[in-house]
Amino acid sequence: MERKVLKQSNIVGLSLAVMFLPFEWRVSSGIVLGLSVFNVYYFLLSESISQQLRMGQQSSLMWLSMILRLMILVSAPVIGWIFPEMFNFYGTIFGVLGYKLVVYVRELIQLRKKGGS
Repeated sequence: MERKVLKQSNIVGLSLAVMFLPFEWRVSSGIVLGLSVFNVYYFLLSESISQQLRMGQQSSLMWLSMILRLMILVSAPVIGWIFPEMFNFYGTIFGVLGYKLVVYVRELIQLRKKGGS
């Protein structure tokens, strides 16, 4: 299911980037940068979890991997902040958080279908 949600968040993010392109291209480039960084983060996270499950124990390499993943995740907004003439800061944040937004929206839709409020 996670890969399906990742695909949906990429589609939503790229659609928003295309919609913002005629108005403010920096927002579009920020969204694309954020999506790209999140996809790298997601790949590294899945590989790290697979490796940890194979090893069966946590090592100092796992902590280093966690710190590296967090640095990668933070890199998109930092790049947007340092280079505002190329990337919109808020666009990069949306690109990074787009996956989580899609997960929340999917859960809300499923709750409504089940009859919850």
